[in-house]
Amino acid sequence: MSHSFRPRLPAVPGFMLPVLRPPSDPWTRAWMARNMVEEDDVLRSAWLTFLLSIFTGALASIVMFVLAGPMAASASVVAVAVLPFVASSWVSNRPSRMARRESLSYLRHAPTAIGAMAMSMSTSPSLERAVIFASRSSRDALGKRLAQASWDVLTRSLPDVESALAELASSLDHGNHALRQSLYLFTASSHEATKDGMERLMEKAHEISLQGLKDAAEHYVAGLSTPVMVIFALGILFPIMLLSIVPLFALAGTTPYEATVVGSPTLPLASIAFLILVIIPAACLMYSRSLLERSPMADMAELHLRRDRTALFLFLWLLPLAAYAMMVPVESQPYLTLAIVAIPPCLIILKAGGRKPRTMPYAERDLILGLYQLGNRLSSGASLEKAMAEAAGARSRNEFADWCASVLHQAMMAHVPIQEAMRAVDPVPGRPLVSEAFQTVAGCAQGDGVAAGRIAVRLARSLGEIKDCEDGVKDRLRGVVDMMRSTSLIFAPIVLGVTVGLFDLATSYSGDVQATGWVTLFAGIYVMELAFVVTYLTTFIVENKGWGQLARAFATRLPLSLMAFISVSLLSRLGFAQWW
Repeated sequence: MSHSFRPRLPAVPGFMLPVLRPPSDPWTRAWMARNMVEEDDVLRSAWLTFLLSIFTGALASIVMFVLAGPMAASASVVAVAVLPFVASSWVSNRPSRMARRESLSYLRHAPTAIGAMAMSMSTSPSLERAVIFASRSSRDALGKRLAQASWDVLTRSLPDVESALAELASSLDHGNHALRQSLYLFTASSHEATKDGMERLMEKAHEISLQGLKDAAEHYVAGLSTPVMVIFALGILFPIMLLSIVPLFALAGTTPYEATVVGSPTLPLASIAFLILVIIPAACLMYSRSLLERSPMADMAELHLRRDRTALFLFLWLLPLAAYAMMVPVESQPYLTLAIVAIPPCLIILKAGGRKPRTMPYAERDLILGLYQLGNRLSSGASLEKAMAEAAGARSRNEFADWCASVLHQAMMAHVPIQEAMRAVDPVPGRPLVSEAFQTVAGCAQGDGVAAGRIAVRLARSLGEIKDCEDGVKDRLRGVVDMMRSTSLIFAPIVLGVTVGLFDLATSYSGDVQATGWVTLFAGIYVMELAFVVTYLTTFIVENKGWGQLARAFATRLPLSLMAFISVSLLSRLGFAQWW
């Protein structure tokens, strides 16, 4: 497809082509071909980013030279020189990252897609219908590829659906060998003469896809120790070391027991702020982003800015904050400034989010067990309406009983069949396969209730295996998530608070009170940035929970981190002042 209104990007010089060219591996090129991404567009975008980065870095150096002097400007030369290459490399490698993300999405959603195809084949042994059903049930990258396979057959690009699945399997990379094998087994199951043979091959294909996801998740978890230590060293140890060395710039002593001031103390506050508030958080965020992109269980969420009252309130909050910064010397009231910066936006986000919806961690488990119960009742000869009415009238209420009551009420009030009422009442939002399983059983129950009972038990077992696999991966990652959260909530604020107290003790000999206020302000803002980076990593490391949940989690944890930092820094300053 040609675009009529394409931006006029500058031409790329020949000597920059090897540096800015996107990776040439076959999977990246295949992703670019499927998404109609031209190599020339990537090159021009990377070159434009390179030029804009040079201009931005030069402008920042000039501003730092005017405001902070030549020493601070010279300290930023390295960052300004590296920025164009980092930014342009990020743009040129984006197709490779997107292809890798798509491959990991295939790996994660393979059990769901294979399970959906098996669900369709159990009711109607048609491979074409199975592929269409899976593409409708799997709303992800793999579902889109299955839909494209069906479309290729309809448009006669490929002769039949078996050729389309073979083409899909051959285009997968080495990380999706389990999905490739599952697709071949599933295609072979359609040629089995007996239904039992077909069922065995489909179950084997489902087991292979589940085992592939488990192996990839275990390999990812086993390799998390080094990245977590890198984030710990870069995000906590390096700022502590930097703040501990800073007092040496302001003090000079003739004896080990006496410290005197040499001239006026000149602390490199601009360089400290640039390192602590810009370079280190940006490096931690980029490293966390790369760590998430390698997770087989994480779906990266794209940021969509919405025009709502929350964004308006956050924008209006910047106006009194700017007025406060111009009227009040913020270095003289660092703790009040930190509270003003952090508390209002947290309250706005929590108020706009409303009350957190009631979530049952075992809601999907209850519905899967309810599918077992429904299958057993249908196998004993009961009708679908009677089986659901018995579940709805049970004394022990659970998610399945409440859902049955809602479906029966919808069917009675709207005078529609049970299957149509099930479409209107989604049992587990975000998990369409559960809803499709109940609708499949309802459709089969209209013809043969006993056969529908057997299908319900088989579907419940398949859904249970998928849920067990996902929960097992989450349990493996829970230790890493809890450690990172406790680091940002407790350990980092406490250590930085003690470091601020030691800095106040060291600078008390020079009498530079403003330096202590600035460093306290820098450390407090860095605690906020570290809390955001850790919340971002722990929110998306297992699954895509959305930017709304990230904002609520950050607004909940930020006051706790800031409270710990302020309390420890005040106590340490008071204690060090009394002891020394």
